Amino acid sequence: MGISGDRGPSAFAKVYNDVRLEELGLRLLSRLKWNGVAMVEFKKVIEEGDYRLMEINPRLWGSLDLSIAAGIDFPYLMAEPNRLPLNRVRQSKSDFFFLGIS
Repeated sequence: MGISGDRGPSAFAKVYNDVRLEELGLRLLSRLKWNGVAMVEFKKVIEEGDYRLMEINPRLWGSLDLSIAAGIDFPYLMAEPNRLPLNRVRQSKSDFFFLGIS
C-alpha cells in the first residue's frame, strides 16, 4: 500500500502480509509461465473485499527501496548464482513503514 506524491514511486508506504494477494500474484505469474522479476499491482475493491489487477511490469519497480528495507534485496537475489527461486522468497518484516524523501 502506498501514498504517492505528484509522480514517481511511493513517498510513504507500508509493508504487510496478505495471503490472498500473494496467491493471486503467484497464480497469475504461474499461468503466464513467467520467468524473471515482475511487479504485479492490484487495487483492493473495499465493497467487494477482493482485488482487481492494475498492471504487470517486467522490471524492477520505483519503490524497490521499500522491498530492500523490508528484508528482500531483489537485485542481490537476481545476481546471486545459487539463489532460491524468487517465488519462494518471503519478506522478513511486516507492518513496516517506509518514508522516502528525495
